[in-house]
Formats: sequence, structure tokens, C-alpha cells
Amino acid sequence: MKKFVDTEKIILILKAQLEAVDSSSDQFSILKDEIEKVVTMEEIDPNFKGTLQEIKSYVSTAANSHSYKEHIKLNDLNIKRWIEELERLMRSEAVTIDYEQRKGREI
Repeated sequence: MKKFVDTEKIILILKAQLEAVDSSSDQFSILKDEIEKVVTMEEIDPNFKGTLQEIKSYVSTAANSHSYKEHIKLNDLNIKRWIEELERLMRSEAVTIDYEQRKGREI
């Protein structure tokens, strides 16, 4: 049986960013910490590791953006997909297309 992975905090922050189309450095810091916790867990479907890498990149590039608002707008479609994939991870479902197959491209 697949292990339950708690991604709720990440999902809540991403949803809040989408809704407000804004964020704070604190939210990005929490995202970074939560992703690190999830990445270090064992028994995560390897296909989700690509999703987590993408979110990690999103977090690390936020500081270089003109504004958080702009960064969120540019990543709107990605954020929506990440939320869906993180919800699948919490329910121990499989992601349909893995990161390697997509070569990091948005689907």
C-alpha cells in the first residue's frame, strides 16, 4: 500500500496565492520548508518528484521576480496543475504524465 503524503500546507499556500494573486516572503519560506519535508520522505511515487522539483524552482525564482504578483500570474497554469497533482499525491493516486516524459514542460 502506498504511503499517505501530507501536502496540505503546500496546497493551501498555493491556493491562497492563486486567489490573492499575491504572496509574501513568509509564504515562500514556508513553501520551501514544506517541500523539503516532503522531498525527504521515503516511498513517494517518483513521478511526483518532478512536480516537487518544479515547485521548488518556482519558490527559488520568486525572489528574482519583479514582484510576487507578477511571478504568480506567470505561473498561474503551473500552480493549478501542481495543486491537482499534490492532491493526487495525498490520495496516493498516480500522476498521469511524469516529469521526465514532459521534459519539464507544462502539460
